[in-house]
Amino acid sequence: MKRLLMLFSMIAPILLFSQTKTITAQYLVKSQWNDFIFTNDGKVSNHGYFGGELAGGYLVKDNELFITFKSGNHMDFDKIGNIPLKYRLISVKNDFYSERLVTNDIKGNYSVSINFSSRVPEGTIIKDDSGIEIYVLNSAKGTAASNIRVRDFPDLNSNIYSFQYFDEKPVPYYKKGLAVQVQGRTIKKHKVDNYENYWYIVDLIGLDDYESCWLKDKAVVRKSKYYWVYGEFIKFGK
Repeated sequence: MKRLLMLFSMIAPILLFSQTKTITAQYLVKSQWNDFIFTNDGKVSNHGYFGGELAGGYLVKDNELFITFKSGNHMDFDKIGNIPLKYRLISVKNDFYSERLVTNDIKGNYSVSINFSSRVPEGTIIKDDSGIEIYVLNSAKGTAASNIRVRDFPDLNSNIYSFQYFDEKPVPYYKKGLAVQVQGRTIKKHKVDNYENYWYIVDLIGLDDYESCWLKDKAVVRKSKYYWVYGEFIKFGK
């Protein structure tokens, strides 16, 4: 879970959303959040993100959620601890997950919390900010079948990501055997050399928290907010 949150924060997409939905304690408890765990007795916690923990309470009032972290060893506790953080629930368009909590009280890792339970069904067609249509898949794990190029758009003229693995020199590929979480694909198959396959959107879950990636040419602007890999170079899990 925490790796998806990190990637979501890195790409910082511009989201189109509709008006606030109704928030209830039952909804919060039954939903699976990427960084919050709510309980029926009004408690909320955050575990594992960058090695820290947070604990506190929550209150729903006038269709707004107030979270106050009262204890924790997280490095940001001195910034967000003992301060009521006001969240609202929004419905997002053209994204894999249609619901999330957002706040304007803080910036960074805690300003958005994705509801994983709100994933749109497989077969849904969503449109990326770049205009490309994406076929949503049920989230599934796979691995890199070789050292693979990761791109910002599904074609060979797109930009390539570079990777930093621990204290190694940066390389322009995602290492063979590292895990990916497949989220969606192009509508049609594309020919690349002698292959004909889909381009897939993946989360790079094989990276450690201290490893990173960036566009090989740092001066360019990303063509899309996703990480794309050609299907021939993904080994899908059974």
